[in-house]
Amino acid sequence: MDGSPVDRTATFILRTDDSGAVLVVTGDVDASSAPQLRSELVAAMEDVPAALRIDLAGVEFLDSLGLSVLVAAQRRADELGVALELANPAGPCRRVLEITRLTDLFRIVP
Repeated sequence: MDGSPVDRTATFILRTDDSGAVLVVTGDVDASSAPQLRSELVAAMEDVPAALRIDLAGVEFLDSLGLSVLVAAQRRADELGVALELANPAGPCRRVLEITRLTDLFRIVP
């Protein structure tokens, strides 16, 4: 390691097909990236897909603002009849979901 800071800027990639939408999230989901996550989720649900999978495998950090965006997305998905699921949360991201007991709210899949 050369001591250079690691870039953990959040990135978002939205893919859609006949079965629904997948939003792949990587990096840190925090105060600086939560608004973009919100925008991406609004766009993902705009056409009311049958299902929306939020792939969190690449998320290294998730703070309370990121959690609130995910909770709001779950509520909106419920209103629209969209089957929302969180996929592959690992490490600290999964731990935050467990500590906050949001594992009871979300459908979490490997």
